[in-house]
Amino acid sequence: MKPILSLFIVLCFYNLSAQSERITDRILSEKSINKVNAIEDPVKKLKKYKKLYSKDSAKQAKKERKYWRNKADSLLHSSDTNTQLLDSVDAQVSEVELNKVTKITNDSSFFNVGVEEGKEVVNKIEKPAEVDLITDIKPDSTWDDQLKNKAKEELNKTEKPVLAQELMSIEGIDITSGIDSANVSAVEQKGKQLGKETLNNTDEFKELNNASEQSETMKEEWLGQGELPIDSSGIDEEKLKNRAKEQAMKLATEQAGFSKIGRLKSKYSKIVNSNDLSSAVKRNSLEGEPIGDRLILGGNFTIVESNPLVLDLTGSIGYKLSKKWVIGLQASHRIAEADSISVSGGRLFANYDIAKNFFFASEIEMLRKKYKSEELSREDWIPGLFAGIGRKFKVFKNLNGQVALLYNFTHDNSAGVYNKPLVVRFGFNISK
Repeated sequence: MKPILSLFIVLCFYNLSAQSERITDRILSEKSINKVNAIEDPVKKLKKYKKLYSKDSAKQAKKERKYWRNKADSLLHSSDTNTQLLDSVDAQVSEVELNKVTKITNDSSFFNVGVEEGKEVVNKIEKPAEVDLITDIKPDSTWDDQLKNKAKEELNKTEKPVLAQELMSIEGIDITSGIDSANVSAVEQKGKQLGKETLNNTDEFKELNNASEQSETMKEEWLGQGELPIDSSGIDEEKLKNRAKEQAMKLATEQAGFSKIGRLKSKYSKIVNSNDLSSAVKRNSLEGEPIGDRLILGGNFTIVESNPLVLDLTGSIGYKLSKKWVIGLQASHRIAEADSISVSGGRLFANYDIAKNFFFASEIEMLRKKYKSEELSREDWIPGLFAGIGRKFKVFKNLNGQVALLYNFTHDNSAGVYNKPLVVRFGFNISK
């Protein structure tokens, strides 16, 4: 039996030693590792390791928090660099899009292809189907000239007598030598003259005339720039149409560039320009948060005396001025086993977060002490000024608890409200 017991003790001792050796391999500071390795007793070695591990872990956690806090500050300070990057991207996008438009506008081959395609479309639209029914018109590139000549011949055959009579009634038209191109040209000029005289005094004509002059001016400018290397005598309308197409394409291209710039600006809209801090939001600010998210509802209780039991029950409503500051109102009522005295009142409080889960607490209190006995009917108003420190802790998602140790700077034993200047308040609140 003794050999078995001895073997069991040796195995336990060996297992404990191995566990201790494995644990010392974990990450510790060099100083802590030396302290652990200097201990020979495995049990003491393990206890020492656990103690140093807890200490070094706390240091490491503090170091990590400091690192990420500095990292966050570095990101905030880099906002100026991000703003400059946005301006640079804006300028580059504008330059690239404008270069595309200029290349398209100055490319004469692009324009020539457009003109040829336009001619083909016009030929398809303007060529009447009846042309194919005229037997002596050849369907080639000169079909339009052949058609005009054929029309003139038919007109001379059928309507020449009627036309001659009409022309004779027009002043200034001579048809003694017959109807020819000169007579027709004279009629056209006469018609233009009469039409101009009729419309010259109307407002609509003046507006059209001004628009025509502006169009001619634009046409001359374009021709002078060499962007339309085609004879201007025959395709004024086509040039205007093609120019309009170019302007539409330019507008569409610029619009695409502006849309891209808008997306970039919306992406970096939260980066504040360090040269203009008028729109900046402070790190601890709650600007833009809804009022409902800023409200804090809750209450607390204070054990004034334990024998007999005296409790102060308080309802509270607070408002977050920022991520650190909270102010609010409290209504208090005292519950005691002996109810000959009634104590109730209100408080103004202000809390400020000074560290993680710790806050500075301050209160201004005014209590009404009222005597209920038949022998004495009196009420006193007793002020209070409290300040101290508190700690918060989370209970559930939006339910938080807190405990605060406060000192009453106006404490007076003769007032009979508090039996000592130090007060401990336990409370809870609901907030987002």
